[in-house]
Amino acid sequence: MKNVLTKRLEILVDPKDYETLRQMAKARKTTVGAVAREAIHQQCVGPELERRKAAVKALLSMEPVDIGAWEDVKDLFTQEMARQVEAD
Repeated sequence: MKNVLTKRLEILVDPKDYETLRQMAKARKTTVGAVAREAIHQQCVGPELERRKAAVKALLSMEPVDIGAWEDVKDLFTQEMARQVEAD
């Protein structure tokens, strides 16, 4: 399924940079916008998605840790939250 483009992004670029983008788009038989979207994905969106996937994978690969009984842990959380409220 093709992504539906619904959000507009307007940026100003140096004329030399624009000419480089235009030439790239022409060589690829696409638009300047498509070249810019690809660059955004490669530099920003893609790496962030990969970072998140790696974090999930690391969490899932961890060995379980015995933290004690739930009631004891719940009491610790409650005490800590109360301490933070009092500190504010």
